Amino acid sequence: MSQLSYIVIFSILFFIAVAFGLQWYMQFCLRTMLQKKHEWLDFIVATSCVPPDWSRGNIAKIGRRGGIGGQELERFNKKAAAAYRRKLKKLIGYVRVATMMESEDARQQVLKCLREAGERWDEGLGMHETVEDFR
Repeated sequence: MSQLSYIVIFSILFFIAVAFGLQWYMQFCLRTMLQKKHEWLDFIVATSCVPPDWSRGNIAKIGRRGGIGGQELERFNKKAAAAYRRKLKKLIGYVRVATMMESEDARQQVLKCLREAGERWDEGLGMHETVEDFR
């Protein structure tokens, strides 16, 4: 065989390996994202609180500043609440179109729990709490 045929064979095998690698990576990323969404759903339905993944950054900001108060705290809480509401809205949209729900009744029940959690957050409850607060 000539050198050209080796290059062609190697190139074909390389591109096949890259295609399989990309397919595996995309499946891994998709599984990870779906798993996270379902963890958030489980947490919100069980506790009606903001998932720790969502509030971790905000709690860290408060800690770095040594605590904040007054108008600054109010402004900070409004920004955090708006961010949580956006994420909740996206999660509600996901539940509406997700095909992994057991039944339509289960979907409606989860949507009801998510809406109730959103109303609770609008009242300022359950925003910066952790799982330990509910055990």
